[in-house]
Amino acid sequence: MNRKEFVNSDNSSCGSIGKYEYISSGIYEEKKSKFYSYIFSINSDKEAVEILYEVRKQFKDARHVVYAYVLDKIYNYSDDGEPSGSAGKIIYSLLEKQNVINTLVIVIRYFGGVLLGVGPLSRAYLKAVKNAEEKLHIVDYISKTVLEIEFGYNEEPEVKRIIESSKSEIIDTKYSENIVYVVKVPENDIKLFNRYQKSKKII
Repeated sequence: MNRKEFVNSDNSSCGSIGKYEYISSGIYEEKKSKFYSYIFSINSDKEAVEILYEVRKQFKDARHVVYAYVLDKIYNYSDDGEPSGSAGKIIYSLLEKQNVINTLVIVIRYFGGVLLGVGPLSRAYLKAVKNAEEKLHIVDYISKTVLEIEFGYNEEPEVKRIIESSKSEIIDTKYSENIVYVVKVPENDIKLFNRYQKSKKII
């Protein structure tokens, strides 16, 4: 079965927590408890851990920070103090059913003072996640390569045109004597960047 990934076609629900950008977010309320969901595209276990650290720091007053993430051969989840199997595990099960990879889902719960019970609690977490997923599309996963490219200032408009037409993504930018972009490029489009390429790393 082909692996899948989430994409946000219009960026309407994108944002950031600290320096980490999420591709969608959602909210669900049940008996005064509020569930805030965030979906991130990730490339490594290390990146997931770093995002979780930042989220916990930003939302240190939250009762629970529940999460699940899936990479190609790695997955992890946590109920973070909720009844076992009622939160992180069901989010992981949803991602597994959808066959998506390179995805981190975090749901932050602010307790409203009323115990929900395991069944309603699980449904609340799922509804929060699905509220975020509604703004996304699931597409076939395409293996990508991270390239470091260098070019002159006068070449920047053409490079941006290539990036846009190939649906590549700028990860980092440095301006000095020349411009250096770090870009995530679909494997089939690497040749478009050959004249600018400095280094690459498959992810």
